[in-house]
This record gives sequence, C-alpha cells and structure tokens, in this order.
Amino acid sequence: LQPTADQLNAEGQTIEAKTANMTPEAMRADAALKAEVTAYANKAQQFSIDRQIAAGELQLTERKAWSDFFTALRPVLQEVVNERGAHIMLDRSQVTYTDPTVDVSGLVISKLDASTPTISVVRQKLPTQPPAQ
Repeated sequence: LQPTADQLNAEGQTIEAKTANMTPEAMRADAALKAEVTAYANKAQQFSIDRQIAAGELQLTERKAWSDFFTALRPVLQEVVNERGAHIMLDRSQVTYTDPTVDVSGLVISKLDASTPTISVVRQKLPTQPPAQ
C-alpha cells in the first residue's frame, strides 16, 4: 500500500500546486483540472477501500494464527497438568505472586517447541462481495 500512498500524496501535491493561485471560479471552469481532481478522488477512495481490506485481512490472519497456536498449546498444557498432578493452570499475567518452583512456563515452552516447532501463518482473505446493483 505504501507505493500507492506515496503516489497519491505526490498527485495531491501536484494538484495543490496547480490550484494554489486559482480562484474557485477558475478551478470550476477548467475541465482538465476537474477531470484530474475527479480521477484523484476516485484513486483516493479506492486506496481507502484497499487499506480497509488489508486491515481486515491482517486481523483475520492474526485471529487464525492465534487459534492455531492455542490448538497446538492445549494438549501440551494438558500433558503438563497430568505430569504435575495439577488441578489448575493460570496465565502468569493473572497471578500476583507464585513460588518459582510451581512455575511451569519453561516446561510448557520446551514441550510446545518439541511438539510444534513452527505454526504456519497463511494470509487470510476477506470474502469477496458481489458489486452493488
């Protein structure tokens, strides 16, 4: 998106430079300028749509990656709970204090690394909608 943003910025500056010393009446009377401004506005609108789509796809991709991560983590947590005879496992961010001997973070990480060294993150696409009629 950055090259498009840079191009739009340059086009906008060009239009501003052309119109800097023009009266509103002169701008309205210049058919070529009106066409240029309309084309610029259309490009800017499409860029805004493209940016929203990219943001939505990034959000979907992040959500899917986290879902895949937690799917891989769940059996590892269950294994550690079974090994330790635990009845509860808490996220470290939810605990004010704990004895370091009960912290199993390192164990969970090493087991997760062994069972799932990588999680593939694939860009998710937003469903395409048919054009409005």
